[in-house]
Amino acid sequence: MPDDQRMSQEDFLNNLSDMSSAKPSPMAQPGVTDNSSPDGKMSQEEFLNYISQIESSGGKNTKHPTVHSGVNAGSNAIGKYGLMPNTVRDTVKRGVASGDLPQDMSEIASRDDAGIKNLLSNYPASETMIANSLAHRVLNKYNDPNMAAYSWNQGTNLTPDQIKQRDFMNSDYVQKFGRVQNMLGKK
Repeated sequence: MPDDQRMSQEDFLNNLSDMSSAKPSPMAQPGVTDNSSPDGKMSQEEFLNYISQIESSGGKNTKHPTVHSGVNAGSNAIGKYGLMPNTVRDTVKRGVASGDLPQDMSEIASRDDAGIKNLLSNYPASETMIANSLAHRVLNKYNDPNMAAYSWNQGTNLTPDQIKQRDFMNSDYVQKFGRVQNMLGKK
């Protein structure tokens, strides 16, 4: 995008602040199902609640350790949902392209890790919007909350066949996901 068409950082932050003050209902979020839906599907809201419990005790512990290997080596997860900066960039690009996220958020994808962390720390509504977009994608892609949870932890670009080949139900993360569901009363 040419420099004269790029949004200034101040305008971008003002727009995020405006978005932060408006709290959409869960049903306004893409892919959210009513908790009492007869189809028995896990709602996006429930899924994110369980993920946040695993990643940060529901937002109480957001100091994530540094990753030491793989594509995210040297990075830390961010916030309540343990989002990796590379995942944020990918989710923002996909979300803006699909219309799940507002065009204004495309600016986030060009930020470095520290810039993403700073922005999401200061604008938790943006973190929630990105997490909702990602949850919508993984829940619809896998049609299985356990596979979606596994991909949240191991990589959201994995195919269902790749996840099945990895004995995902025995992974520590999926085991925690199941315990959190049981603890919070929904299985």
